[in-house]
Amino acid sequence: SWPFHFLEKIGGDVLVLQLDQPIPNATLVTLNANPDLPVPRSLVTAVGNGFTSDRQQTIVPNAPLQQVTMRALPLKDCRNRLVNFTNVHLQDDGLLCTLARSSTRSVCRGDSGGPLFDAQVEGALQVGVTSFTQDCSARVTPNGFARVSHYYDWIQDQICDLSDDCALPGKNYTPEAL
Repeated sequence: SWPFHFLEKIGGDVLVLQLDQPIPNATLVTLNANPDLPVPRSLVTAVGNGFTSDRQQTIVPNAPLQQVTMRALPLKDCRNRLVNFTNVHLQDDGLLCTLARSSTRSVCRGDSGGPLFDAQVEGALQVGVTSFTQDCSARVTPNGFARVSHYYDWIQDQICDLSDDCALPGKNYTPEAL
């Protein structure tokens, strides 16, 4: 319900909000606590309901969720590719970048706030939150995500402050276990 209970913002695109009531039959995702995931160059999947091209002008109401599989990019490579973009905080360890695998499919405007899952892990391990894209179909310019593991402790603190149940769905996955 409105107004939402907005909590302290610590950077990135991370927000925790408290609902008045549970969502029936909701599937819980696991939040990643391991800063080594996703493994650079591994597959990750973004989900969203934003634009499907740079030419699109409006979001289609009630459209089905879209998903796209991309490759995780090492942070050093991401910083090198984004060095000329003054609106991106390249020193932030909370930044996770991906590159599109196709020139026609990537995250786009309107996908911000959506989840990024590690496609190498069985189940739904959320490793990121969609933050920005420079071009909906570029294979050269990285897409930016808030890295869930960077904010994991803060998310846990917010849930404990707002709930009687401090259990946060999460597992410290290791790359060796994959």
